[in-house]
Amino acid sequence: MTAPLPGRPIRSNAAQKLEKFHVYILLVLGIAFIGAGVTAIGFATASPGAVGLGAAAVVASGLIAVYFALAGVSRMAIEEESDPSDAPSIAPLAHDSETENRRPVWPPRTSSQ
Repeated sequence: MTAPLPGRPIRSNAAQKLEKFHVYILLVLGIAFIGAGVTAIGFATASPGAVGLGAAAVVASGLIAVYFALAGVSRMAIEEESDPSDAPSIAPLAHDSETENRRPVWPPRTSSQ
């Protein structure tokens, strides 16, 4: 067992932001691929309704992507204004006076093999 490092834990929002980005990309690509498939089926069957529906789905996915992009940019601007200290930081390390009295985590090598 090792003791926890001194100082406060550092939290990072990078993983959460990346996960949201992946969800948005999958949503937009899913809608676009379904729309493209319906459009292709509409062309193959000569159905103007299916072509229109598929094209509308593709356009909708593009609009959703633009909305997510603009919402993300405005959200980042708001976060920067509200919390400018969101830059990566290092937890403050306090001097541990008992390090000399502790045994090493791994025993030192006594012979070279």
